[in-house]
Amino acid sequence: MVGAVSRSILPASTAILALAVVATSLIATEPQSASAAPPAQRVLVVSDSVGLGAKTAIPSAFPPDWEVNVVGTPAMFVEQLEHSHVKPQVAFNPGAVGDHVVIAGGYNYPYWDPARFDRSIDSMINTLTTAGVEHVYWVTLREVKPRFVSSSAWRGVQPYYWYFPTVNAHLERALLRHPNLTLVDWAAAADRPGITYDAIHLNTVGAALYSRLIADAVHNASSRVPNHGVTRVSIPEALPGDAVALNLTTTGTRRDGYFSAYSCDDERPLVSNLNHGRDHTVAASAVVPIGPCAMTRVPLDH
Repeated sequence: MVGAVSRSILPASTAILALAVVATSLIATEPQSASAAPPAQRVLVVSDSVGLGAKTAIPSAFPPDWEVNVVGTPAMFVEQLEHSHVKPQVAFNPGAVGDHVVIAGGYNYPYWDPARFDRSIDSMINTLTTAGVEHVYWVTLREVKPRFVSSSAWRGVQPYYWYFPTVNAHLERALLRHPNLTLVDWAAAADRPGITYDAIHLNTVGAALYSRLIADAVHNASSRVPNHGVTRVSIPEALPGDAVALNLTTTGTRRDGYFSAYSCDDERPLVSNLNHGRDHTVAASAVVPIGPCAMTRVPLDH
């Protein structure tokens, strides 16, 4: 999201916040450029069979000056994806690894050893972080519901579907351990019919939706100020005793949180001006006094 801001506070943390926000689309219709892109415009997607169903659609969801590479192997556990694809890319093809790496794995889940899955998540993210990756994204699993799939697809997914919510719960907890992790909420977006040809594998409609979610997540995270950040905005025309009226919008949020707007001469308040959940767009208004420093600051997301 792009904000058009004039003499206003632009707070951000797990969210992008702005006054008078004008939305623009990240989706491009031109083909992917073959030229090398800077790290900030380079995306590597590592996936099992589900994400590989969008191998062509994902690069098309980004602007043409971005470089997007999709690699993976069906039916691999997360640690296998790391050893077979992530570590070789880091070691032998570092040009494909920029600031953004998307992991789409977990359908192959070691349900007999849940701690193993946590270890594989942590190992994957630590390997990428050590390699200099700024942002790691993990696509959540579709939690299959019988009303959204055919009866034959529902029968086919019976051995596996029961643990998909458990995998997503592991990923939610991983957010607390890894501040550079963002979840791409396919679980929420996939609560609809007509997006798979069985219960989990993408058809053309599903691949397009899946790809847009990934592109939007990358765009939002690359514009996000870190958790607990404070943005100071000078208002030089203000006089002591003046106040500023704000329209505040948060979007692309990483997880549950809040932010508060207050004068830089005051201590951080115990109340918030806006509360949000993950991946929510929420608006609020506030009137903030301006102290002698003629600045306002906004701490975010405790």
